Amino acid sequence: MSKVSYCSRKNHWETIGKVLHCFMGSGSTGQAAINLNGNFIGFELDNKLRMLSF
Repeated sequence: MSKVSYCSRKNHWETIGKVLHCFMGSGSTGQAAINLNGNFIGFELDNKLRMLSF
């Protein structure tokens, strides 16, 4: 479970605003933001990890 999902469930958020994640990795935080109807901006320098997120 990503931090976005955990925080939203803990705080009973139905939606979130914007999430900026500078080390995107496989994209689980971005997927959690999208699932909560939020906007997501992510950056990843490692090409192997970046390709996992698509």
